[in-house]
Amino acid sequence: MGSESDLRANLRRLGITAGLDEADWVPLRNRVRVTLGIDLGGLDPTGLA
Repeated sequence: MGSESDLRANLRRLGITAGLDEADWVPLRNRVRVTLGIDLGGLDPTGLA
C-alpha cells in the first residue's frame, strides 16, 4: 500500500502547489483518480457518495 499513500501525498501536494483550496481541489482530484483508474480508500471517484 506504499504506492497508494505516495500517490495520495503527491496528489495533495499538487493541489497545494496549484494554490487550490479544498472546494477547488476535490473535483480535480477526482478527475485525476478516474483518469488513472485508481480508487483510493474506497471513495466514490465521482465524489457523489
